[in-house]
Parts: sequence; structure tokens; C-alpha cells
Amino acid sequence: MKKNGFDKQKRLFELIDQLIGDLPKLVRKGNGAPKAAEAKTRHDFEDVRTGAKITHVHLELRDFIKVSSLNDNFFQRKLQNHLTDKIYKNLIISILQGHLIPELRVAVLMHKSKVTAFDKNEFLAATYKVSIIDGLQRYGCFLIAMFLAARGQDLVTENIISPAVYKEFEQYLGVDSLEKVLASKIRLEVYYNLEIKDLLKYMIIFNTAQRRMSLNHQLEIMEGTILQNLKENHKANFIRDTDAGSKKNQFTGADLVLAIQAYLQQDHTISKNATTDDLFHSMKSDDKIVDDKIDEICKGISLITNKLHPVVKEFYEETEESKYMNILPGSTSQFMVPMMASLGTYTEREGNDQKLIVRSINRILNLYKEGNDVFELEEYYKITDEIKSSRGATIKNMAERAFRDFWFDKTATSLNWQYAYKTIRNN
Repeated sequence: MKKNGFDKQKRLFELIDQLIGDLPKLVRKGNGAPKAAEAKTRHDFEDVRTGAKITHVHLELRDFIKVSSLNDNFFQRKLQNHLTDKIYKNLIISILQGHLIPELRVAVLMHKSKVTAFDKNEFLAATYKVSIIDGLQRYGCFLIAMFLAARGQDLVTENIISPAVYKEFEQYLGVDSLEKVLASKIRLEVYYNLEIKDLLKYMIIFNTAQRRMSLNHQLEIMEGTILQNLKENHKANFIRDTDAGSKKNQFTGADLVLAIQAYLQQDHTISKNATTDDLFHSMKSDDKIVDDKIDEICKGISLITNKLHPVVKEFYEETEESKYMNILPGSTSQFMVPMMASLGTYTEREGNDQKLIVRSINRILNLYKEGNDVFELEEYYKITDEIKSSRGATIKNMAERAFRDFWFDKTATSLNWQYAYKTIRNN
């Protein structure tokens, strides 16, 4: 069966993992013994912004492999397709030729505490949790160069690359290539005496210089604990920015973060750009704690993704209109965000009982199950199709007003788009 790009990438790194396990058998006698890493501390630097300290370590690739991982870093970024990208192909060739490669930035942490004093022996013994901050793609190129040197022909056999692509690398391969790649000098800028929140900031700052980190990924990093709670404790159905495949008409982690922030701020006008900046500059140590209020919001969000969306999709199935069936994941900023912002306003005015979130979503769910066209999407799209001026803002304002009226009118069985549109136009 023909492999797509994702399958090829997945298989490539499976093969690399197997190779790492086989390295002791493959390296030539006398060349496989680990050598002590050289730590050049000179005087450590301190970042006044975070209090993190920075030192420098030089070691060989064979040693770095033992303390690091390509797939187990905090807030993992999506790996590029190194074997088809011209820039990365040139970098792999440079590694095979023994060229010096720019340094990597890594953070060292402990499970429950900071690493307040860096010890190179503890580092080499893999006592620390080592997480790559900047240079994940370069490290991937090192590992691919290692595989090419050891078992490069397997990439053709496995249909990961074509014979023509392999020939581009083959001319740089020789009998001693594996030993030479394993002896490649890895230069590290090591950050210690830092917390997870500091690591988040460095991830975002350093990873926007070459291939810009998407706003979706930034939001998912900064609210990682909430998304983890949504996924693990409430089984919310969503995908992350780093997941492969199409994200059309699916809830993304970033969309859910935006909906949660809309609820907390009672602001239906928020954007991903502004929210990313606000979260970045307001991060504190306790931001990663999921309290009872956030947990109730997560219950409501999970109810939307797992129960309400399928019911809405089924209700409008006969229309065969994707925009009807996927209104919630497909129009997050103009529909779900105003819905959650207005729900935040309603909850506060009703005494801040956070359990109202779940009860309110269940109210819509039950009305649909009774056969009510709660969202009245035919009327919604009829009006929105006619909006030309300030289209985005007008639709958001109309949606917020319609949902707010619906929440406060406990006898309502559907949203009144005509009244909401008339009201905002008159204000």
C-alpha cells in the first residue's frame, strides 16, 4: 500500500528508534564506548526575566542520544518532513560531511522541583528531564544522518524515499560514516533553574524565528494543563495543532482555549492573536492549576464536543449542508465563542453558580432531542448572508445577543436571530 507523507515520517522515526537500540552492536569495537561530555560553564549566565540560568555543554551525538528524545519533549512541536525539504536535506548532508551545526537549546528539569545547580554528571546519567526548547528539527536531521550512515538503503526498501533521493545522500556515505556521525559535536545551551511556565515562554520566543509557530500551537502550549484535563478527565473530542491530517470541521485545542477564555472574560470579541499575547504576558506559576471553576467549564466544553455537536449534526443531516451540521467546530469564533461569552455573563448574573454551565448546555441538548430547531440555522444564514459591512464583528455581536437572550429567557426553545440583529443595529 502506498504510504502518505505522515506514514513515511512515522515509519522513519520508528526505524530510527530501532537503530538506537541496535547501536551497541553496530559501532566498531573501541568506538562505541561513551566519552565524557565537556561542560564549559565559564561563568553561568542568568536571564533576569525568568531567573533561569544558562550554561553550555559540548558532547558527542552518541552521548546526547542517551539523555534526550525526539518525541518526549514538553509541548512537542510537529516534526517537518526533513527528507523532502531542501533546507533540511542540505543540513543532513552537512552533518554527513562533518560540518559544525548550530547549537541546540535544551531545558533540564526535575519531576517536582527546579534544577537549581547543574551537574554534568547528573546530566549524562539521564537524571534530569531534558526537553528541547529550540533545535528539534536539527536534532531530527542528526538522527536521520545517523540512520542513513547505518541503514540508509532501508529507507528505499521501506518506500520512505525514492532511489533518486537516496543517491543524493549516498555520495556522502562511507565505511566510517556511522562512527563519524555518532562523534558529531553537539553544542548545547542548557537552561536550568526554571519552571514549566518559563519553558513555555522560551518555546514560543525561540520557535518563531525561522518557521513561525502558529497561534494555535502557542495557545495549546500555554493552556496545556487545561487541555490535558479536557482530554484525560473529561474525554473531550478534539485534535491538536500538531496532529496530522485535515482539521476541517473538527474541534481544535486552540478553539476550545478561545471558547474558555471567552467564557471567563465574558468577551465575545476576543481573537486568537490578542488572547495569545494576553496569556503569554500574564503567565504565573499557578496558571497551570485546574481549579473547580475551570473543571466545571471543562465539563461544559466536553458536553459540547461529545454530546451537543453529534446531536446538532444529526438534526441537520437532511439538509446535506456541512455548514449546518458543523456549525460548532466550523464557526468557532463567530458562533461558539459568542455562545460561551454570553454564558459567562449569564452565569455571573445568576450568582456565579458554575454548575449552570452544564445545565445550560444540557438545556440545548434536551431541546434538540425533543425536536426543537434551537439554533434556527436557516434563519441565521439568511441574515448573515445579507451582512456586508463589518461582517465579522456584526455576526459576533448578533450571536452574543441571541444567545444572551436565550439563556435569560428560560421558556425560549430557540434563538431569535431577527430580534438580535434588529437590536444590535439599533444600538
